[in-house]
Amino acid sequence: MEVAGHKVFTMPYANVYALVEEMAAIENPTPDQQRLKVILESIALQMQAAKATSQANPSRGPEAWALAHSYLGP
Repeated sequence: MEVAGHKVFTMPYANVYALVEEMAAIENPTPDQQRLKVILESIALQMQAAKATSQANPSRGPEAWALAHSYLGP
């Protein structure tokens, strides 16, 4: 997929969590592996926060946004 001229790749949540665990298990990671680990951990935390927020306040979920931003007409 391309967004604003940049290629964007999507990945199932389960794969992100699995990669975080695999990266944590690597002994003596290279600098690139360390950077990837930090990025994946950050993504996992953001996903957990988004999930917790949507569960705590379901009115803020995508359905509510779509309803609030749709034109219902006269």
